[in-house]
Amino acid sequence: MVKLKRQKLPGSVTISHPMMSDIIHIEFTDEISQISFVEFEMSLKDFARALTGMGNVEGTIEIRNLGTVGWKAENKTEEIYVPAGMSDKGRKEIARVVKTLEVDGWRAREGDVENHHNWKGNTVSVVFFRHVKPD
Repeated sequence: MVKLKRQKLPGSVTISHPMMSDIIHIEFTDEISQISFVEFEMSLKDFARALTGMGNVEGTIEIRNLGTVGWKAENKTEEIYVPAGMSDKGRKEIARVVKTLEVDGWRAREGDVENHHNWKGNTVSVVFFRHVKPD
Protein backbone atom coordinates (compact mmCIF):
# COMPACT_ATOMS: atom_id res chain seq x y z
CA MET A 1 0.00 0.00 0.00
CA VAL A 2 1.25 3.48 -0.88
CA LYS A 3 1.69 5.72 2.14
CA LEU A 4 0.95 9.35 1.37
CA LYS A 5 1.53 12.36 3.55
CA ARG A 6 -1.53 14.38 4.49
CA GLN A 7 -2.13 17.21 2.03
CA LYS A 8 -4.94 19.25 0.53
CA LEU A 9 -5.35 19.10 -3.24
CA PRO A 10 -7.91 20.53 -5.66
CA GLY A 11 -10.42 17.88 -6.62
CA SER A 12 -13.90 17.13 -7.82
CA VAL A 13 -16.69 14.73 -6.95
CA THR A 14 -19.23 13.19 -9.30
CA ILE A 15 -22.40 11.55 -8.00
CA SER A 16 -24.32 9.54 -10.56
CA HIS A 17 -27.25 7.17 -10.73
CA PRO A 18 -26.85 4.68 -13.57
CA MET A 19 -30.10 4.14 -15.48
CA MET A 20 -32.21 1.14 -14.52
CA SER A 21 -30.20 0.68 -11.32
CA ASP A 22 -30.78 1.15 -7.61
CA ILE A 23 -27.11 2.08 -7.10
CA ILE A 24 -25.54 5.49 -6.46
CA HIS A 25 -22.00 5.85 -7.80
CA ILE A 26 -19.68 8.45 -6.23
CA GLU A 27 -16.28 9.20 -7.75
CA PHE A 28 -13.46 11.46 -6.51
CA THR A 29 -10.94 12.92 -8.96
CA ASP A 30 -7.66 14.70 -8.28
CA GLU A 31 -7.65 17.78 -10.54
CA ILE A 32 -3.85 17.98 -10.78
CA SER A 33 -3.30 14.45 -12.07
CA GLN A 34 -6.79 14.05 -13.58
CA ILE A 35 -6.95 10.66 -11.87
CA SER A 36 -10.10 9.14 -10.46
CA PHE A 37 -8.72 7.53 -7.32
CA VAL A 38 -11.79 6.67 -5.22
CA GLU A 39 -15.10 5.15 -6.30
CA PHE A 40 -17.88 4.42 -3.83
CA GLU A 41 -21.16 2.64 -4.54
CA MET A 42 -24.19 2.32 -2.33
CA SER A 43 -27.90 1.63 -2.67
CA LEU A 44 -30.39 4.44 -3.22
CA LYS A 45 -31.87 3.69 0.18
CA ASP A 46 -28.49 3.95 1.92
CA PHE A 47 -27.62 7.11 -0.03
CA ALA A 48 -30.83 8.72 1.25
CA ARG A 49 -29.87 7.73 4.79
CA ALA A 50 -26.40 9.24 4.42
CA LEU A 51 -27.77 12.40 2.80
CA THR A 52 -30.16 12.97 5.68
CA GLY A 53 -27.46 12.72 8.32
CA MET A 54 -27.01 9.06 9.23
CA GLY A 55 -23.34 8.22 9.77
CA ASN A 56 -21.32 5.13 8.87
CA VAL A 57 -23.65 4.05 6.05
CA GLU A 58 -22.14 1.04 4.28
CA GLY A 59 -21.19 0.72 0.66
CA THR A 60 -18.39 -0.57 -1.54
CA ILE A 61 -15.20 1.41 -1.95
CA GLU A 62 -12.52 1.04 -4.65
CA ILE A 63 -9.22 2.87 -4.25
CA ARG A 64 -6.63 3.01 -7.02
CA ASN A 65 -3.74 5.02 -8.47
CA LEU A 66 -2.72 6.51 -5.12
CA GLY A 67 0.91 6.58 -6.21
CA THR A 68 0.25 9.37 -8.74
CA VAL A 69 -2.38 11.43 -6.91
CA GLY A 70 -1.08 15.02 -6.83
CA TRP A 71 1.33 14.45 -9.71
CA LYS A 72 1.01 16.75 -12.74
CA ALA A 73 -0.73 15.20 -15.75
CA GLU A 74 1.01 15.83 -19.09
CA ASN A 75 0.02 14.77 -22.57
CA LYS A 76 1.21 15.25 -26.11
CA THR A 77 0.08 14.15 -29.55
CA GLU A 78 2.55 12.66 -32.00
CA GLU A 79 1.88 12.33 -35.72
CA ILE A 80 3.35 9.04 -36.94
CA TYR A 81 4.08 8.52 -40.63
CA VAL A 82 2.61 5.37 -42.14
CA PRO A 83 3.66 4.06 -45.58
CA ALA A 84 0.92 4.15 -48.23
CA GLY A 85 -1.15 0.99 -48.64
CA MET A 86 -0.75 -0.16 -45.04
CA SER A 87 -3.13 -3.04 -44.35
CA ASP A 88 -4.93 -3.84 -41.07
CA LYS A 89 -2.16 -6.34 -40.32
CA GLY A 90 0.30 -3.48 -40.83
CA ARG A 91 -1.61 -1.31 -38.37
CA LYS A 92 -0.88 -3.87 -35.68
CA GLU A 93 2.79 -3.54 -36.55
CA ILE A 94 2.49 0.25 -36.20
CA ALA A 95 0.98 -0.25 -32.75
CA ARG A 96 4.10 -2.23 -31.82
CA VAL A 97 6.28 0.61 -33.15
CA VAL A 98 4.30 3.11 -31.07
CA LYS A 99 5.19 1.06 -27.97
CA THR A 100 8.88 1.71 -28.69
CA LEU A 101 8.18 5.46 -28.33
CA GLU A 102 7.04 4.98 -24.75
CA VAL A 103 10.11 6.44 -23.03
CA ASP A 104 10.67 8.76 -20.03
CA GLY A 105 7.36 7.72 -18.50
CA TRP A 106 5.28 8.49 -21.61
CA ARG A 107 2.59 5.92 -22.43
CA ALA A 108 0.52 5.78 -25.61
CA ARG A 109 -3.25 5.87 -25.31
CA GLU A 110 -4.56 2.42 -26.12
CA GLY A 111 -6.59 2.13 -29.29
CA ASP A 112 -5.38 5.28 -31.05
CA VAL A 113 -3.80 3.35 -33.94
CA GLU A 114 -6.95 1.27 -34.48
CA ASN A 115 -9.27 4.30 -34.37
CA HIS A 116 -9.95 5.44 -37.95
CA HIS A 117 -10.69 8.99 -36.72
CA ASN A 118 -6.98 9.35 -35.88
CA TRP A 119 -5.88 8.63 -39.44
CA LYS A 120 -5.24 11.49 -41.90
CA GLY A 121 -3.59 10.52 -45.16
CA ASN A 122 -0.33 8.75 -44.34
CA THR A 123 -0.23 9.75 -40.67
CA VAL A 124 -1.88 8.54 -37.49
CA SER A 125 -2.27 10.76 -34.41
CA VAL A 126 -1.34 9.06 -31.16
CA VAL A 127 -1.80 10.67 -27.74
CA PHE A 128 0.90 10.01 -25.16
CA PHE A 129 0.48 10.79 -21.47
CA ARG A 130 2.44 10.66 -18.23
CA HIS A 131 2.37 11.90 -14.65
CA VAL A 132 5.26 14.00 -13.32
CA LYS A 133 6.14 14.13 -9.64
CA PRO A 134 5.63 17.61 -8.14
CA ASP A 135 8.68 19.73 -7.31
